[in-house]
Amino acid sequence: MRRFMRAAFDRSFTGSAVLSVVLMVTALVIILGPMLYRGSSAVVFRGTVEFRKLQFYEPLFNRGDRDELQRDETRALAAREKVYAVLDEFARGLDPQSLRKEVRRLHRDAKEQLRNRYYNSALSEERLEQLSDESKKLRNALQHAYEAAEREEALEHLRIVLDYPGKDDFSGTFGERYFRLAREYARVVSSIDLDRRDEYGGELAELKGLVRELFGPRPGERREEPLMQNRYGMTRWSLALRK
Repeated sequence: MRRFMRAAFDRSFTGSAVLSVVLMVTALVIILGPMLYRGSSAVVFRGTVEFRKLQFYEPLFNRGDRDELQRDETRALAAREKVYAVLDEFARGLDPQSLRKEVRRLHRDAKEQLRNRYYNSALSEERLEQLSDESKKLRNALQHAYEAAEREEALEHLRIVLDYPGKDDFSGTFGERYFRLAREYARVVSSIDLDRRDEYGGELAELKGLVRELFGPRPGERREEPLMQNRYGMTRWSLALRK
């Protein structure tokens, strides 16, 4: 009987010791597992082109292949330019004052160019006056479109430019830009409520801030930021997707 009890105690002690080890390992896995998983992402992750730029351009690291990085930057910039183009076009529609200035400057440039053609005997005086008057009409139509507070009113003025029958008369001159500006503004007017320009301006500024965090400074912007994280966009693919 005593021998049986001793064997039972031995087995129970061994079992409890094994169970204790299993419970300890399980607890460690539960506690340390998430920490190790999240911590490993600081070492093992999929880097973006911004990460490779940081590794190459910062003196602290100075690692990477210049030719390969330039190829990556070129591909990234080609994709990003589509985003910048959309933002720029939308922003233009929110600032009618700058648009009016641009179209007035365009009219002056077009008149000067037509005058040069007259001096070079490429245009007659009658033709010069005719095209100058037409340029003024196109300028006025665009200005009225930019000043309009209602979509239909703006589109009505834009149709004067878009449906202008003598587009070929301005071929090869600055006057060609009238039609490009009209097409751009027609797309903007069709997608926004002109009465809410101020509201859109605030939202656009917020969106531009997020794009800057994602892509880093836009080409042409100064990169001499005091903090390294402000010189580049998202360096990890997972964080870029989240952003």
